[in-house]
Amino acid sequence: MECPDDNTLAELMQGVLSVERRRQVELHIDGCASCSSLLVGVGRTFDRGVDLPLQGKLGRYELVAEIGRGAMGSVYSAHDPLLAREVALKILHKNAGNLDEARALARLAHPNVVGVYDVGEEDGRVWIAMERASGETLGAWLRSAPRTWEAILGVFVQAARALEAAHAAGVVHGDFKPDNVLVARDGSVKVMDFGLARLHDVARDDRLLAGTPAYMAPEQLEGGEATPASDQFAFATTLHEALYGARAYAAPTMTELRDQMRNARVLQRPAHARGVPDWVFPIVARGVEIDPRFRFPSMRDLASAITKRIDGEVHFKINAVLQLVMWVLHVALTAFFVIALSAPDDPHPRPHAVDEAGLRWAVTLIVVWLAALFFLGWAPLGVFWTPINAYGLFRRRRWALRSTMIYAGYSIWTCVGTPFALYALLSLWPLRKNKNATSS
Repeated sequence: MECPDDNTLAELMQGVLSVERRRQVELHIDGCASCSSLLVGVGRTFDRGVDLPLQGKLGRYELVAEIGRGAMGSVYSAHDPLLAREVALKILHKNAGNLDEARALARLAHPNVVGVYDVGEEDGRVWIAMERASGETLGAWLRSAPRTWEAILGVFVQAARALEAAHAAGVVHGDFKPDNVLVARDGSVKVMDFGLARLHDVARDDRLLAGTPAYMAPEQLEGGEATPASDQFAFATTLHEALYGARAYAAPTMTELRDQMRNARVLQRPAHARGVPDWVFPIVARGVEIDPRFRFPSMRDLASAITKRIDGEVHFKINAVLQLVMWVLHVALTAFFVIALSAPDDPHPRPHAVDEAGLRWAVTLIVVWLAALFFLGWAPLGVFWTPINAYGLFRRRRWALRSTMIYAGYSIWTCVGTPFALYALLSLWPLRKNKNATSS
């Protein structure tokens, strides 16, 4: 058999080859130093070893079926007879992990992290009994239906909290990507495979780019170790892809990807933002900064930057709705005043004797002030101003914030006399229609 091409190796690394095809490729790699070296070069420990039976036991766990296979090992559904519960049993390849690393994962407890119940070792292989979390991968969730930017950010905030908790416990994920995030039907999120992807010497590979390397930070592509900062880069890269439909940095090979990052310019907001608010992009762009020093100090800071703006979205919506309510009020007041001014005089005057000079002067003054306030000022202005503000607020435009603040200040100033203005409208209308009531 000839050496498999890049696509075949990529499918092998992602565990999507058919069983028959996988065995053919594995047999070839066993006897091909070049292919084995290539896989090790991208941080994939290849050790096929002895396949475990689909039916059998590992420790006290009863294996049911293989449910996944990847570069680090295989995952089985299993039954724990002692505690009478179903678990996911991950069996790592030889040299792909040790008990100390597994124990560190077991100490990581967080609602958004797939829980580790038990660890052990058998025949030189470390195994980890984990929570059998339900749901679909983030990639599948994004593809299964159109998702709003609010829903996407809600999922990623939960994932960010999981990374934040891991980093606080001294655990680096090292392989954050859509396939390592589970989204349940109720919207809850679980991040899995913490610390199980130890990627070393990736700079030695010059021709293969598939799966994980596409989400790796530039320092990892240059051969560096995974760090909390590289987790942040992978998180922001995944978020960029989820929101805008493409990764911030993408290339067909690792060599081109490294070159692209080495010569990276200021990242530009995608032309097709798919309705994502303007404020989101600077946060994502900071997370994928080439230089780790320019990223957020921690995942906590990145998550807080998102949640603060999401909380602000509530105020955007409330203010936009209030603007529309005010628009209705402005239209009603303006129409009322116009009708009042243009109404014909009452042909049947009532016998009111109000010919005092002081009252005539007061009525004239109030009418002039009322005209200036409502007809030339607050109400007619609001007819045009409030819908524009509402549009800007719904679209989350910065100019709408300034405009609304100006409008709010102007409204406060004019509203000081509003109660008197309303009283004047109601009281002057009948007086205006009765010429005899205001003539000497």
